[in-house]
Amino acid sequence: MLRYLFGFLFLLGANAITPVSGAQQEASDIVRERMERFREAKNQLNEIKKALNADDFSHVKNTASYLRDWARVMPNYFPEGSGIAPSEASQRIWDEFEAFKDAAKSHENAATMLMEAAVSGNKDTSISAFKTLAGTCSSCHRQFRQFR
Repeated sequence: MLRYLFGFLFLLGANAITPVSGAQQEASDIVRERMERFREAKNQLNEIKKALNADDFSHVKNTASYLRDWARVMPNYFPEGSGIAPSEASQRIWDEFEAFKDAAKSHENAATMLMEAAVSGNKDTSISAFKTLAGTCSSCHRQFRQFR
């Protein structure tokens, strides 16, 4: 009898848990995915720095192309309603979405400039382009990221 009572209480408790809605799950998935993409972008910046120190311009170009491609699709990873935790995205992204898209475009352009500098093999130009690229990250974070 006690076993049935515990079984009933277990089922009652399991049904009391509120399921996550489909929209919440989609938002959660996109947040995780974009956070992973940003982590990878940070890793790629570190790879570029190492490659510049080693004069490996081919690696700089290839790695910068990853960042350029990410910048092109970045705004797609910020659909309305995806500012939920653990996201560090500021509401300002959606309030000023055109400005956010412009910031992503600046990042894309800076990555393209770095690719072109790497193809030239000019270290000073490549370092300058790298600094510009890293600056687009910092600028966007100042405007559109909140730290929880």
